[in-house]
Amino acid sequence: MPRCSSRRRAGMRKKSMYNNKKKKEKDDRFSDKKVYGITRMFLRLIKKTFKYAPIGLTMLFIVSFLQGFGGGFTAKVQQYFYDRVEMLYNNEIVIGDALSALVLFGLFGLAIQLTNSFVNLYFSVFMDRVSGINQREINMKLSRLSPILFEDTGMLDDMEKASQGMYASVYFALIIVLIIALYIPCIIVMGWYLFSLKPLLAISIVVVFIPVMLSQILKTKVYTKVEDKSAPKRREMGYYESCCSSRNLFKETRILGAFGYFHKLYKDCLRSVQQISWKANIKTGHMDLGMNLVSLTGYLFILYITFTATMNGEISIGAFVAVINSIGSLFGLMNELICSHFNNISKDLGKVRNYIRLLEFEEHGGTQTDIGDNFDIVLDNVSFRYPAGKSKEENDAEPENPTYAVKNVSLTIKNGETIAIVGENGSGKSTLVRLLTGMYKPVEGDVYLGSHNTKNLSLKSAFAKTSGVFQKYQRYQMTLSDNISISMIDKKPDKEILDEVSIMASVDVDDRSFPQGYDTMLSREFDGVDLSGGQWQCVAIARGFYRDHRLIVLDEPTAAIDPLEERNIYDRFAKISRDKTAVIVTHRLGSVKLADRIVMMEKGAIVGCGSHNELYAECTQYAKLWDSQAESYK
Repeated sequence: MPRCSSRRRAGMRKKSMYNNKKKKEKDDRFSDKKVYGITRMFLRLIKKTFKYAPIGLTMLFIVSFLQGFGGGFTAKVQQYFYDRVEMLYNNEIVIGDALSALVLFGLFGLAIQLTNSFVNLYFSVFMDRVSGINQREINMKLSRLSPILFEDTGMLDDMEKASQGMYASVYFALIIVLIIALYIPCIIVMGWYLFSLKPLLAISIVVVFIPVMLSQILKTKVYTKVEDKSAPKRREMGYYESCCSSRNLFKETRILGAFGYFHKLYKDCLRSVQQISWKANIKTGHMDLGMNLVSLTGYLFILYITFTATMNGEISIGAFVAVINSIGSLFGLMNELICSHFNNISKDLGKVRNYIRLLEFEEHGGTQTDIGDNFDIVLDNVSFRYPAGKSKEENDAEPENPTYAVKNVSLTIKNGETIAIVGENGSGKSTLVRLLTGMYKPVEGDVYLGSHNTKNLSLKSAFAKTSGVFQKYQRYQMTLSDNISISMIDKKPDKEILDEVSIMASVDVDDRSFPQGYDTMLSREFDGVDLSGGQWQCVAIARGFYRDHRLIVLDEPTAAIDPLEERNIYDRFAKISRDKTAVIVTHRLGSVKLADRIVMMEKGAIVGCGSHNELYAECTQYAKLWDSQAESYK
């Protein structure tokens, strides 16, 4: 067996140390390392819930307290009624006294049922309302996070976990409210009643349920681990399911005969999730079995104590009947509390932690300011790499230096200048655009929009005067008018501007593809029409043109359009871009001559910058790329 050289072993150790360091950084950032206790989570959630629904939460608390307090007195009312019946039987009271006790017993029971119905109904309604608020809050939170986080698989797993925790967090908070307002008062009052009859009755109940409570604490840890393991698999399942059945993918999947492949991947993921859940259920099931045996033994012991106390004359027959009924109710109540609610809380606690952790995740931040209408864009020795982004070859060579998508780039784009960024696929063009627009923050160097460093700018400020058309555009299932004007959704659609941008983007509104003009629904799922890829791309371009802007980015928006139509669109684009800054990103060079300058990129670096003639004469990479495409533009 060949031996590794000392130099190679040192390199391997260095690489291993680097990978372990990166793995630890990622774990610290995305895994559930930060401890969130139940008290802290409850206070965090109840404060948020009270902020959005103070009256509803207060009503739920008051009615739950009345139900719990009244439920605790049920045994005392029952004893009073049965004692009166016994006294009537022994001719110690008249029938009127017994009927009064019966009326009190009936009214008390009716009040308990009414409050119980109200709590159940209002709990369900309140759950739905607050869940909607949580959905909105998490969407707003995601909009304030740095866009680079969405490139990290750890963050995507966190979002999946948080989405599972949105509804669970509402249930968690409201159940604890019910525990405080309903269950605890009921158990205290009922325990006081049993203690007043015979202290051993109340003490034995507490002792019986201590093991059950301990089992729920252990189950919480089990289900938290289950959630951490299941979230990435659920995300995989969602993707494979979309490959099998989503409208955008199922035709290609069927035609290529790939349905069976994706279906197998889906089933494999599903099986993995089920195995994780099955192992956890087996483990917790054993806990439940043991604790239920303890509870059953305790229940029989309490019945024995009650029976002997009655036979010894320590408690009345009415008290005996009331105790038997109340013991059953109390065991049912505590079983519901511990084995149902606490069990659900233990299952959902990991999801709730993930939800709160995402809400407390560091936001993009930055100063809210007006960068002005006339500003230069300056990139000063900028470098950028994606999270955990590194190639195997570079790691093998220099594990301490992960791959940079953009490396040591310096560039100044003057106000009103049109720049074309060209290069082969993977050369860093799109990443450079995300940096110069302020979407991403550089890991090294600085980007300035006018006098403002993008590291200190809020996303809203950076994007306020920016529009863009991207290769991966959105196909909104809305009308043509909404699809275009959504880029300025805070303003009512302007027919004149719609006509102008539609002409510039080659969207023929009078074509039969749009039978209702701008009111045509662009979705067959809503009784509308379906557009071709090229037509959709033209709609996306019109959307970018419609937005009021001082900087516009065209990131390969014409990939689905033939070269001749592409040239026509760029010619119209040049007219509307006068006195505005424009950045065109493409690997097709037919329309780059309209740019004031062309930037040639290769492997994340700028290898040439100038006019077409200058680059063709001086930049080998540009000349080679141009010559390879020249036939398409003759």
